[in-house]
Amino acid sequence: LVSAVKETVCRSKGVLGGYDLILHSYGPGRFIGSVHIEVPADMTAAEIDTMERRIADEVYNEHRIVLAGIGIYSNNKLHNDLRSKVVSIIHAHDGVLQIHGFFADSENKQMSFDIILDFALRDRTAVLEHIKSDVQKEFPDWNINVTMDLDI
Repeated sequence: LVSAVKETVCRSKGVLGGYDLILHSYGPGRFIGSVHIEVPADMTAAEIDTMERRIADEVYNEHRIVLAGIGIYSNNKLHNDLRSKVVSIIHAHDGVLQIHGFFADSENKQMSFDIILDFALRDRTAVLEHIKSDVQKEFPDWNINVTMDLDI
């Protein structure tokens, strides 16, 4: 069900990725959920509003799931070089399955992103800390916030 809902969300025009889907079951056939989507940073509020309503309708019509919330990750092309460096550092570590939700605020020197690590790793927390340390070494004057996410 989760894979099917993610597929529905991701095929919607303008969606660059779907992440962090959460479904709450209230009995047989009664689900309410939320999801994060990645969209181009230059989308207007009106375009995002239209997209969210379309996604919610499609998910309900295809799966009978009410999406109560759709969070937005902005894919800001101004930070593509920064993102590429961070992704390269992260993927140098074994067991990294995905990075998403990348956000950078150059003015305030803040960066955040989610990573998904393989459950087969012996010590996922140690890998997470090593990744944080490596990114911090590359960007010593930045505040780095890394969240270990689950691929469910």
